[in-house]
Amino acid sequence: MLPDSNIRCPATGFAKSCREIVTQCDCPKFVTIRGRDPQTGAEIDRVGCVDGFLPLLLIENAQMARQTGAAVESFRNEVVKAEGERQEAVRRLIGGAR
Repeated sequence: MLPDSNIRCPATGFAKSCREIVTQCDCPKFVTIRGRDPQTGAEIDRVGCVDGFLPLLLIENAQMARQTGAAVESFRNEVVKAEGERQEAVRRLIGGAR
């Protein structure tokens, strides 16, 4: 699928149309995005300029960062719990040896 011939490329200072760039050379910004929409969960299979996909990708990135933060916090809580249990076991061993 080619871009509309009326859309101008911001990378060229709007001097050339996106269609002209895509058909004359391999535009590195003209990509295919496949996956799930981070807001709706609907399947995505779109072709277009990566600049146009930027808001979608930023939303996805923010969601991944939140999930990573939650996973790190959960791991931290497990480590703190295990360390507390270890310290309690050491206290019992030291206390029982006297």
